[in-house]
Amino acid sequence: MRSLVRNFHTVHPVHIAVVLALLAFAPISRADTLDQIAASVDGEVITFSDLEWIAEYRNLQVPEDAAARQKFYLTLLDQLIEQKIIAAEAAQTPIIEVTEEEVQGQIDAYRSRFPSPEAFREKLRQMDISENEFRQMIRRQVSVNEFVESRFKPFIIVLPTEIEEYYQQTLLPELKSTNQAAPPLETVEESIRQILTEEKTNQELDRWLRSARRKSRIINLLFRENPYAPNLPPELSKGQELRTITGQPEPK
Repeated sequence: MRSLVRNFHTVHPVHIAVVLALLAFAPISRADTLDQIAASVDGEVITFSDLEWIAEYRNLQVPEDAAARQKFYLTLLDQLIEQKIIAAEAAQTPIIEVTEEEVQGQIDAYRSRFPSPEAFREKLRQMDISENEFRQMIRRQVSVNEFVESRFKPFIIVLPTEIEEYYQQTLLPELKSTNQAAPPLETVEESIRQILTEEKTNQELDRWLRSARRKSRIINLLFRENPYAPNLPPELSKGQELRTITGQPEPK
């Protein structure tokens, strides 16, 4: 059965711990990339290099068309802004505990994509990141996952009537459209419960993020003609020459 949980790292900027565990995390911005500030979230910088890093990490194809390219990077930026908001809240939540086993498990999952340890290290070199920095990012990612799991999911209730409704109005029509036999409700009830739990968790996290965004100081500079506007914090612009990001493909 397909899952209806939104995919955070492809199209829609959303948010569920299971998906966050597969996707990337907000990278650590480097001092030598301050000439390409894309946004600031409560004084913490997101650089254009961060967006490029995420695209590289997820093996995403950057569109050549300028308009599509702008939309692509703006979507990534919105995702990173929300991740930073969640990560800031997770850092202040005492119940969030990240174990070395969890961190190592995520690192091993990423390493498994490569044919050898050297290929993995070469990938990190290409992305200009050390193994220690990579571990820090993974740790931050796991803390975000733990926050979502502990903050929202325990309070989700799925009623039997909701399971029945999903079975009748969603699952059965889908199976019929593909000429598949319909299983009895009792054999798929738990799977439906999980799907609805994820959907409701997404909805609760959406509501929380809308409120959190209103309380955060978010400055979006991506693709603005004036990279200093609006009101870039002085500590970020002091002594820096900020380059305007146009959205046009970079020269080869």
